[in-house]
Amino acid sequence: MKKNFFKLIALMTVISFIMAACGGSASTQAPAATSAPAATNAPAATSAPTEGGLKDVPRNKTLVLGWWGENTTFKDSECHQPFGCNQDFQQGTHLNWEGMAYWNAFDNKTTMWQAESYSYNADFTELTIKLRPEVMWSDGTPFTADDVVYTVNTLRDLGPKVRFGPEVKQYTKEASKVDDHTVLITLNGPDPRYFWRFFTWRWDSTPYPIVPKHIWEGQDWATFGNADVSKGQPVSTGPLQLVFTSPERKVWDRRDNWWAVKAGLTDEIKMERVINIPTGGQPTVLTELMVSNQIDITHLGADTARVASEKNPKITTHSGRNPPYGYTDWWPQSLWLKYTVKPFDNPDVRWCISYSIDRQNIIDVAWEGNNAMNPMPYPPYAGLLQYTDSIKDLLEKYNTNEFNLDKAAERCQAAGYTKDSSGMWVNASGEKITIPLMSWLQWDAGSQVLTEQLKQNGFDASFSDPPDAWSLYTKGEYVAYPAGHAASLQEPYDAMNLYKCPKEGQASYQVGNLSGWCDPEFDKLIQEMQLIPPDDFEKNSAVFRKMMELWLPALPDLPLFNWMHNFGMNETYWTNWPTVDNTKDGEYINEASQLLGFLLILTHLEPTGAP
Repeated sequence: MKKNFFKLIALMTVISFIMAACGGSASTQAPAATSAPAATNAPAATSAPTEGGLKDVPRNKTLVLGWWGENTTFKDSECHQPFGCNQDFQQGTHLNWEGMAYWNAFDNKTTMWQAESYSYNADFTELTIKLRPEVMWSDGTPFTADDVVYTVNTLRDLGPKVRFGPEVKQYTKEASKVDDHTVLITLNGPDPRYFWRFFTWRWDSTPYPIVPKHIWEGQDWATFGNADVSKGQPVSTGPLQLVFTSPERKVWDRRDNWWAVKAGLTDEIKMERVINIPTGGQPTVLTELMVSNQIDITHLGADTARVASEKNPKITTHSGRNPPYGYTDWWPQSLWLKYTVKPFDNPDVRWCISYSIDRQNIIDVAWEGNNAMNPMPYPPYAGLLQYTDSIKDLLEKYNTNEFNLDKAAERCQAAGYTKDSSGMWVNASGEKITIPLMSWLQWDAGSQVLTEQLKQNGFDASFSDPPDAWSLYTKGEYVAYPAGHAASLQEPYDAMNLYKCPKEGQASYQVGNLSGWCDPEFDKLIQEMQLIPPDDFEKNSAVFRKMMELWLPALPDLPLFNWMHNFGMNETYWTNWPTVDNTKDGEYINEASQLLGFLLILTHLEPTGAP
């Protein structure tokens, strides 16, 4: 009862912030959890002035995003830049910026945006980028090669002092201006993936935004908040202007002089305001916010998405109102075991654990069957499946998804373990294989099933969900952790690069070697693949096979299954979401509201006209 009370308090708090930002009363009551969905009246456009001096914008002209992480407040509200102050894109910063290009996983096509074209020289040591001459900053200053040169060279010079700096420093020799709309980037060596890596926006990996030189020059990139709305910050090229930011909500209003409209690249976005609110991530809160039409999009999880769509017929998902209630994300899941912690440095132990996991059971119990096993550290996208097919014989020998307790026993025994009288694996000294599984909110149901499986199959397994679990994991302060691979989308190079021998300061964001596994021969193959153009399947697949001949026996992490994005999308106020049954624009981009492609959602959504 006490737990439900605090959930209700959290729900009421969130609703009050939404209503305030929409220009309405904050006294709306949350519906009961068992009530049928009711049409929520939009706040009147003539409501009293709201906190922060925001103009009144009615609900039906406002797009409300529900941040689905565990935090109930934004800790980054005073930082609207992705390079410093412990910031990332996911909690709204991406809404301030645009990319040079956008890539869509559903049709494998790239849409050029700030850049109109790019090209490499013959040996891929130079990249030339042609910028669109129409691009303008929000303060009326032209977007030019000076901005690109300043951004690239500053990141190179700052290196590990800021996010993205280590990667830019690793691959970049010099950016120079050819003319106002042409940039030449000289690379540290042949690199046919450079534009893809840094300038093709997709998901939330290594692409970064170009910043206005006339604003950022002289600033400390590690601490500059870029959030003084009285000064028109952030100055950007996008369609939105930040007008209010606090720990409880972030608010952007539409700019009416967006360059992309004047250039004929797109129509004006239809919403007048975008709000992002932290929800705390509890499924009951997210469900009620969606069902009562308080928010327009959030990540729900498959079971929660099903419940929400049953309660409110206006709620849909990428797969409509049908299983799997979403799409396959780029983040295939593994059980990561810290290689530097014994006995997890022993591949026999890792294979013993892998054979002891019933992956389908986890999917069925924790996600109602709405997922699929994946033997590889990359998603089953079209360009990647051909690489998986090329090593079918290796996967038959090293079946990374197989549940087989007899094979598990062979591997544990090969590592020097036997079962004691209580059925636990112990070594000659009587020491158990202890697996302290650290989890996080979106994985907790699956982690509890996994923990129970490991206990039943002879391991001293335990479960915990500390509030800073993700931070601990990315800092390498874990022993066992379930998480994904933020890497490959078209071909396997980026995923394989995750397993390069770790070096201090080499990577700054989700691209480092988090397992700690190291094989110098594998590193040589990464260097060989780096020089091969990504569209050369014959040469890449030959190197890839050699890689997997090392990777599969070692099993640096334990592949489990895909990761599903189960976003609920509310069609009460906005339609034309990118769903499989969208007959107008189709699956034009993945809808994840925290990822880099969300600009294209803004340009496609249409108002329903609902009051």
